[in-house]
Amino acid sequence: MTTVAVTSVLILILVAQSLSSVLSDAVADGLPLLTVAKLLAFNIVGLFGVVVPLSILLSTLITIGRLYRDSEMAAFNACGISLVRFCKPALMVAGFFALLALILSLFVTPWSLRQQENLVAGVAQQSPLAFLSPGTFSDIGTGSDTFYSEEISKDGKRISTVFVYTDVDSKSESQSEWAVEIARYGDYQRDEERGDEYLVLLDGQRLESSEEGFRLTTFAKHGLRLPSRATGMAAIDAAAMSTSDLFASNDPVLRAELNWRFAMPFTVLVLSVLAVALSHSAPRKGRFGNVLYGLLAYIAYANALVVMRRQISVGAIPEVPLLWWAHAVLIALATGLFLWRRQIAFTKAIPGPSA
Repeated sequence: MTTVAVTSVLILILVAQSLSSVLSDAVADGLPLLTVAKLLAFNIVGLFGVVVPLSILLSTLITIGRLYRDSEMAAFNACGISLVRFCKPALMVAGFFALLALILSLFVTPWSLRQQENLVAGVAQQSPLAFLSPGTFSDIGTGSDTFYSEEISKDGKRISTVFVYTDVDSKSESQSEWAVEIARYGDYQRDEERGDEYLVLLDGQRLESSEEGFRLTTFAKHGLRLPSRATGMAAIDAAAMSTSDLFASNDPVLRAELNWRFAMPFTVLVLSVLAVALSHSAPRKGRFGNVLYGLLAYIAYANALVVMRRQISVGAIPEVPLLWWAHAVLIALATGLFLWRRQIAFTKAIPGPSA
């Protein structure tokens, strides 16, 4: 129950942070609201793999810390039950979440990353005019162009009653400072070879401002190049590749990613044992007194895993299966804490008098 509660809180915190990042990318790339909602949903799915190890650490510390606070641990110790005995129930709970972390790491998270990339790639092929709202002033891309249209077709290829304000001077295209164009219609066109996008205005007028004064031009057809759009994501990288593809590759980057994925379930088990070792508390010490130490150990552990992964990917060190060096250090730390507090060697409970 504590693990579920801690996981929920951490997910809410990360979702708030992820929402800010996704919304900023959406504004910069001109993504529609539905696409933003899908991106956020896929992002949340990927966050579970990050949250599970930390949730196990904090929930174990909190749960056993309550036993110390309520003097229940003193009763256990009086019966000959030491702290190390709590590793068994902690590992039983952690085993379930380790299996969940394995599924998330091997299958769910890469799938969610691929879905995000496919969404953004699909948006990049759509007309940017489809993201405009009829009857409102909007900008596309750089923000130097302002567009207005009363009506937009469903496919975003044609708009009617068009108003376009262009900050020409910021683009260094001419000596004009700004230009305003109005047209009856506007059609979207794309140069497939070069990837350039254009808005072809039909039956309109263009008013330009420059140092010499103003110039009014009437045209039947005029092409306006639309600003380039950033897609926000590149091609599929190692984190989004399927696990089967990683197995078939000998590339150091992909091998490092493969070992990283299989290392995630072990982090859950290792952190649960460390949490038991860190949960020892003096009678008058606060319930959350050791949470800070647990967080510091988690940060060092996570950074060690990231550094090892990076070193393997660049070929600085040979491939280390499951990144086991970092796990071994943390297990040694937990064992040292048990020995220091004399929790491994304990006397058995003295049986009571028989009836």
